[in-house]
Amino acid sequence: MTSADLSWFQEPVFSRQEQDAIATFYSVWNAAAEATEENIFDPAKLSQQEVWVRFRQEAIAALQTFLERGRLSEGEEAFR
Repeated sequence: MTSADLSWFQEPVFSRQEQDAIATFYSVWNAAAEATEENIFDPAKLSQQEVWVRFRQEAIAALQTFLERGRLSEGEEAFR
């Protein structure tokens, strides 16, 4: 995903809070990926790195933001 792709998440489908959560999570995810050495194969070691601790925290925060509204309808088109 590029930063241009973030413009796809617009109101009324995505609230301002949801847009902010997506943008923040994208930024943290990208930073974690960039900071991770390619030769780390031990999940325990990886999960202890500060960038991945932040990644998990931001994932939880984004999830909680989306849980406030709940799931989008699977029977109704949200994007027109």
